[in-house]
Amino acid sequence: MRSYCLYNGDYVDIAEIYEVKEGKQINIPEKLKYYRKLSDSRQLFCSCGCGEVVILYAGERNLRRQHFKLLRKCANSNCEYQEESEISVKSKVMLKCWLSKNFPVMEHGIKYRIPISQLTENKRRYELTMYSEDYDIGIIYNKYFASMLAEKVELLSEYVKSKIIYVTRIENEETDGQYPEHMMRIQEAQGFCFYLDMRKESLYEEVEAKVSIYEKTYRGLWAVLDVCDGMLDDFGLNTDGLLFYKDELVSDLVDKRRENFQADQEYELEQITKREEEERLQQEKERLERAERERLRQEKERKELAERRRLEEERRKQRELELEREREERQRREAEERNRFLENYPKFARIYKLLKELKSIKSVFVSDQWDGKTKNYPFELEIDKLRINRDKHRIEVSDSKQQKVYIYILEGEFNKVRIPGTGVLYKVLDYTRITDVESSFRTTFNCVYKECYNGVECSAPDIKCQFLGDNVCVCDKGCTYQKR
Repeated sequence: MRSYCLYNGDYVDIAEIYEVKEGKQINIPEKLKYYRKLSDSRQLFCSCGCGEVVILYAGERNLRRQHFKLLRKCANSNCEYQEESEISVKSKVMLKCWLSKNFPVMEHGIKYRIPISQLTENKRRYELTMYSEDYDIGIIYNKYFASMLAEKVELLSEYVKSKIIYVTRIENEETDGQYPEHMMRIQEAQGFCFYLDMRKESLYEEVEAKVSIYEKTYRGLWAVLDVCDGMLDDFGLNTDGLLFYKDELVSDLVDKRRENFQADQEYELEQITKREEEERLQQEKERLERAERERLRQEKERKELAERRRLEEERRKQRELELEREREERQRREAEERNRFLENYPKFARIYKLLKELKSIKSVFVSDQWDGKTKNYPFELEIDKLRINRDKHRIEVSDSKQQKVYIYILEGEFNKVRIPGTGVLYKVLDYTRITDVESSFRTTFNCVYKECYNGVECSAPDIKCQFLGDNVCVCDKGCTYQKR
């Protein structure tokens, strides 16, 4: 909906042709007749400057609100006019009524969309929404002040000496703690922000208005401070362009509100500082108490730990004594059992004793194969360990590399070998009918004794030792057998 047009290079607002009575836009006969004549003679043009003709719509049945419209037969796509919303048009109407009520006597009336070039030598194309030449007072209305350039506000504040009232919709008020960049431009220019609160259906008597300011809290957030609010008619203008609220200067109310806010902030900050100091002292007290409790707890734990360690050490020593006694008892029982075993099997005992005197043995050993056959292996073994296996009636001989051979000794009721399994070297010594065990053993094995007498005549040549040459021992040391 178009609310402006151009006539002789000046803007004409549709609000010039009517006045608001009981919420209705009632045409002013003289104005309607004048602009109807201009419309019919095609002297009204689009306000964007495209040169297209507009015509006046102002029906007597109030079916549609008064407005300007492009002449259909002349309409083209070059027009850059952007139609205003109905709420924006209605807001300007209410502001015009408000200005008229405050200044009922005006020789030159209210003019619309006045370029600032008419008020100052500056040639920028910024405009005042409406202007009273009689009182040199202007109103700038923007539905959203975010669309107003900072340069325009600065320019108006610096060069335009007219009294200017900035007005916007109430929806622009909230900031949610953020710095209100656009509204602060207005606050810095006129000292406060002035809002309209209305709907497009609102009558003039139903339009509300509000003044608020923005201040930074001690927490660093921005807050909206209500200064005064009420019906639009509760607010007024004097000839100096000063805004009143119920006979009180709004600027005085702003100062009081700011002083109260700052006092509240100082009090709240003082209370917070006091609470923080109390909390700090309480926290320090609790910290010291916790530290003391922790010291006592650690001291208690240290003593308990020392006691546990003492008891554990006593238990450990007791366990070691018990284990040592058990080990000695096992060894004693093992020695007794072994001795009984060796007493019961003297041939086995003689071979075991003989093996203990040897450094190494060499013979042909047997190994069972996977196919059930046996195979003979010549093998020499450095003796490192001996183990008696009483259950299987054998002596297990191993070297330092864990190579091992089994020597089975048959005597008495042990007359049958339980073969060890595939891959193990073993040898069976059947002494069930042999009495000269040592001679038979030396015949079966090539023996190297740990000690012998080198170069001494052998006292037992019948043993047929492999180190015996011309009845003289050629070992590094004489054999133990000769000592006996």
